[in-house]
Amino acid sequence: MVIEMSDYANLEINVVDTDSNSLPCRILLRTIGGDCIVPEGAVELKIGPDRWFMSSGGATLENPRCPVELRVERGMEYTRFKQTLNVSDDNMPKQIVLERWINMKEKGYLCGENHLHIAPEPVGPMLAAEGLDFGTVLQWWD
Repeated sequence: MVIEMSDYANLEINVVDTDSNSLPCRILLRTIGGDCIVPEGAVELKIGPDRWFMSSGGATLENPRCPVELRVERGMEYTRFKQTLNVSDDNMPKQIVLERWINMKEKGYLCGENHLHIAPEPVGPMLAAEGLDFGTVLQWWD
């Protein structure tokens, strides 16, 4: 499929909690049967063929005016969002409310990850996007 510049639209995504506060998260945007769309300079996470990116709660992406799969996740305490969108100028911006189904901190627990095999630079955005309280990096140098 050949996509021309006139076939693109800006998709503005805002992710909030149930109190309308901006919510860091992990986002996957993929054309149906196509490639994932990641904003330039975003911290990226590759899981198999998928290319997720970390968001501080919002993103504006240039993507084709064709159906896209949008997935938004934030750790284990929030319900996931998954929807197929037909991107056009009349349905922008897209506000997504992620609902927390449990709050482990209120129960006396902290959430963390102590086994990340990545460079130190992307750790902060990744921890924020997953709602983690702490994390450590394991990295070997040759």
